Amino acid sequence: MAMVSIGDADDRRSWSGTPYFAKQELERRFGRVALLKVPLLDKIVDRANPIARKLGFDISRWPILLAAYGRSVDRQIADIDPDIIVAVGGAWKLYGSQTKVPTIFVSDGLFVSISRYYAKFRKLRSDTVRNLVDAERAFVTRPTTHLLMMAQWCADEAQDAYALPDTHVRMAPIGANLDDPPSREVLDHAKSAPNLLWIGVDWERKGGPELLRAFALLRKNVPAAALHIVGMKPADAEGVPGVSVHGFLRKNVAEERDKLLQLFVDARLFVMLSREEAFGLVYCEAAAYGIPAIGYATGGVETIVKNGETGRLLPRSASDEAVAEAVADLLTDNETYHQMRIKSRDRFENVLNWGVWGDAIEAQISAITAKKADA
Repeated sequence: MAMVSIGDADDRRSWSGTPYFAKQELERRFGRVALLKVPLLDKIVDRANPIARKLGFDISRWPILLAAYGRSVDRQIADIDPDIIVAVGGAWKLYGSQTKVPTIFVSDGLFVSISRYYAKFRKLRSDTVRNLVDAERAFVTRPTTHLLMMAQWCADEAQDAYALPDTHVRMAPIGANLDDPPSREVLDHAKSAPNLLWIGVDWERKGGPELLRAFALLRKNVPAAALHIVGMKPADAEGVPGVSVHGFLRKNVAEERDKLLQLFVDARLFVMLSREEAFGLVYCEAAAYGIPAIGYATGGVETIVKNGETGRLLPRSASDEAVAEAVADLLTDNETYHQMRIKSRDRFENVLNWGVWGDAIEAQISAITAKKADA
C-alpha cells in the first residue's frame, strides 16, 4: 500500500494530525504503508499559494506543477509497486500521474463543493475555479478512483457534481485525533460547574464573536457560567467576565497537553458556532469525552453531532438569544444532559473513532480487489 497526503503523514502537526492517524490505522491493519513524498514541490506550493490566492489564483493545480507532481509520484509508485494507493487529502499530487493502481481518495470535500461553501474561495477568479474543477473532474471520474468522504453532505455533492456511481463513493467519518482516548469511565466524572469549551484557530469562521454575544446573555441567567477558549487569543475575548483565554496548547508538550485534556474533562458543553465546517474534527474529540455539543446545522457538523441526541444544532440564522437559550437548557436540564453525555460517548465508540474508519476503508479495499479479481 502507498499513501499520499496533505503535508507529511509522519508529522502529526500536518492537517491537525489526520494523515498521521490515518497512516497509523492503515499500518495496524495492512502492515507497512509507503509514503509518496514530494517535499520540494510541497514547499513551493505552501510558500507561493497564499500569495497567489490573494490575487485570485491557485498554483497547486497549475498544469506545470501537476505534471511535476505526477512524474515524481510515478517514479515512486514504480519502485513501490503497490496494490492500492490511499490519498488522505492532497489528491492533486496524483492528478498528473499515469498510474492505473486503484486509488481511494479520503476527503472532507471536493473542490467543486468547497469552493462554493467557503467564503475564502469566492475570491478566486472564475477561470481559476473552472480550471481547478476540470482538473478534479478528470481525476475523480477515472475508473480507478474511489472516494471515501468524511461527511454525508460532501459525499452527496460529489455524486451530484460528477455523476459518480454509488460503487465509487462511500462515506465514513474519520476518528478523533487522540493518542490516548479516555476510557468510558470519563462519564463518571461529575460536571457540576457550567463550563463551556471552544477550540479553534479561526475565530471568525468558527463563530467566536457570536459565541461571546450569546455568552453575555447566558450569564444573565446563569451567572456562574464560564467559557474557556483554546487555540488562539482573540482580542475581543480578553478581559470579558467569565471568559478564560488559554491560547494555543501544543499536544506534543506534556504540560500543555495535560491542560488541554483537563479542559475537556471539566467541560460541561462544547460550543462552536462554525458558519463553514467541511467536517469538524474537534466535535469528535468532544464526543470522546462525552461532551454534548452545540453548533450550527451545516456541513460535516450534521454528520458528527446528532441534533437532539448528542447535542443541539441550530440554523445558521439563529439569534444570539436562541443560542443562549439552547446552552441554558442543557445547563439546567440535568436528565436531558445526562442522556446526551451517554449518547455522545456512544457515538464516539460506534462511529467517530479511527477503528470504525479503518473498518470502512478495509471493506472498500476488499470490494475494489474483489472486482479487480473478477475482471
